[in-house]
Amino acid sequence: MNNDNNLHNSEIREIREIDNKKLYKIAGIFAFVGILFLSYNTYAKNKNVTKALEFRGYHDISNLTIFKTEQVFDKKTRMRGKNYHIRFDSDKKHCQGYLRIERRGKVDSELICEKI
Repeated sequence: MNNDNNLHNSEIREIREIDNKKLYKIAGIFAFVGILFLSYNTYAKNKNVTKALEFRGYHDISNLTIFKTEQVFDKKTRMRGKNYHIRFDSDKKHCQGYLRIERRGKVDSELICEKI
């Protein structure tokens, strides 16, 4: 009978509270990882768009702003890609419009440029 009580007591587990110090550390780590992910995502997007713009003949790109990114599917070519709504300065011109980058590297753009 005594063994049954010991067995039953060992199965009961105590739930401990997490103290505030550990909770703040865990929240800080999650916040840091989130900020790191967002900054890398923005960096990769800017690098991809800059590379595509240089391919299209725009050099010395500055003040690049990406407003919106959309996933697109061209039914005619059956290709997926991304459509970027952008604004930038290049070679004493201020340009804005759309830039489409398809998966296999095809780049298409609808940009309106004005001289500064």
